[in-house]
Amino acid sequence: MRIILFVLALVWSLPAAALDVRELTTPGGIDLWFVEDHTIPILSADIAFRGGAADDPADKAGLSKMAMSLLDEGAGDMDAAAFQAALEERGISLGFDAGSDTLSGELTTLTLHAGRAFELLALALGAPRFDEQSVEKIRAQLLGLIARGQQSPDALASQAWFAMAFPDDGYGRPADGTLETVKALSRADLQSFAKTRLVK
Repeated sequence: MRIILFVLALVWSLPAAALDVRELTTPGGIDLWFVEDHTIPILSADIAFRGGAADDPADKAGLSKMAMSLLDEGAGDMDAAAFQAALEERGISLGFDAGSDTLSGELTTLTLHAGRAFELLALALGAPRFDEQSVEKIRAQLLGLIARGQQSPDALASQAWFAMAFPDDGYGRPADGTLETVKALSRADLQSFAKTRLVK
């Protein structure tokens, strides 16, 4: 964690003119902004997809949050334990999240492990497993988070305001979902999400 904070501090301390931001497009048509600095051998990538929790159907509120939380819980031929071990073996940090407007991911690795890091990223995005044990683990975490929010005056006031400001709209629903909707989410819902939402 100290290294990551140091990297961020280093980037923010550089004068704006010192940052050479290049716009690139991959052969597959993905646009990216690229900044190169060889001071330390670390590669960091942030990924974002348009559309987030506000796009979840009303009866599946929390789908984005749950699906994104499961992407590093096993992919391809690796279950959750094997996938996490592959990350830890090379000190790769990989995580995903869902906000109201975006689905995002963060990858940080030593440059000498960049190839393996991007292999694991590709597996997480392209072949998530959604194994039952992992699904139930993340579901329990989300349900606990929602239950705690129902005891928080700040969270309740925020939810009430958004519900009034955006009635019958995705922005009026909590991004984490409700106890009812999260309990009802199925593996098929998660698989459909990955196929339709994690695309160019």
